[in-house]
Amino acid sequence: MTTWVRGAAVALLLAGTVPAFAQDGGGMRGPRAEMFAAMSETGRATMLAAMRGMDMKTSAVEVKAARDRMLAVLDAERLDPAALRHAMEDEQRAVNAQRDKRQTAMLTAFQQLSLADRRAFVADARQLRERVENRNARMQQRRIGAAIGLMPPPK
Repeated sequence: MTTWVRGAAVALLLAGTVPAFAQDGGGMRGPRAEMFAAMSETGRATMLAAMRGMDMKTSAVEVKAARDRMLAVLDAERLDPAALRHAMEDEQRAVNAQRDKRQTAMLTAFQQLSLADRRAFVADARQLRERVENRNARMQQRRIGAAIGLMPPPK
């Protein structure tokens, strides 16, 4: 599963929005085209513009740096709980900032959509969620079958 689809599925299930990272130029292909297929051209353009405007790299770098600090503290000879707590708080601030940026961009885009495009977005999002849940259920069944020796493990 591509990073975009995984991110979209998680966001859909947890936050009720679809954070995604659209590529500049070249139009929509693959999962992006599916996600906005029922929307008007104007609605698709609005959503893509919102996603292109999300600067998630900065937040991702900050999250990674905080997590690296947490690992460094944990790897030290002597555990420093204050330093660990500080690194954990930094990570939480970075994650919250990342989520806030995504939600603000999506809220702005949703406010610009027509009623028909909002409903099309909702229908597409529900279909995506259902496909993800069904796929996860099938994968879980395969894992269980593999664990008890009924079928080979998933590849």
